Order: sequence, then C-alpha cells, then structure tokens
Amino acid sequence: MKKLKHITKICEELYNSEGAGAVYDHANEFIEKQGDSNVHYRNHCKGCEANTPSWHDTCLVCGQPTEPLNFKVVHTGFNKEAGREEVQIHYGEHTNIFLIKTDEGFIVDVYGQDDVVATMAVWDDDLNPDED
Repeated sequence: MKKLKHITKICEELYNSEGAGAVYDHANEFIEKQGDSNVHYRNHCKGCEANTPSWHDTCLVCGQPTEPLNFKVVHTGFNKEAGREEVQIHYGEHTNIFLIKTDEGFIVDVYGQDDVVATMAVWDDDLNPDED
C-alpha cells in the first residue's frame, strides 16, 4: 500500500528543489481541485513577509506559523457604476465595509452577509472646524 505524502511535506520538498514559485503553483492547483479546504491564502507569514498559501495556520512555503488576515482591501477609487469615490474592505467571511466620499464628508457602511448592519456619517465641518 502506497503511503500518501501530506501537503506540508510535498511543499517542503518542492521549495527545496524548485523554490517558492513551485509551492505557490502546487497550492493553487490543490485549491482548484479541492475547492474550499484547509489550504488557503487568508493568512500572512512574517517569515516570508507575504500573504502565502497556508495549511492550518502554517506557511506552506517556509513552514513558520502564520497570522490570519481579517481585513482585505477589495477596491479603492472611483466607482463609475455608483458614481462615487469609495473604499471597499472585506472583513472575515461575510462582512463588507464601505467608506464612501460625499460632498459633505464621508459615510461608513457596514454590511453583514446580506443587509446593512450599521451606517455612520462623518461631516467635513466636524473634521475641519472653523477657527471662530
């Protein structure tokens, strides 16, 4: 009976023989075949100084512990469809945070999986009060 190698062992061997690129390629292929699995890019490795593929909080490139990334900037700039300047940030699995620029200041919208959870307006006048 042939014993299967664990992904961490395969990636260690790939790194030693072919470099980090081979680990990324293998992890991408694994994720594509397995779908939502324990191998993902949701963690940051301080050793690699990058968002690396990881398995159970272990970097598949260097083997060091990784830290979960909670915030991911998805979009920043002008949204032509909405006609406004905005920043969109994903937080965790099901949360979106929008910073929306208006003529009077900006709005912070926090969405859960489907609906707005909280909204806050910040006015330019409050940020830059007159010197009276």
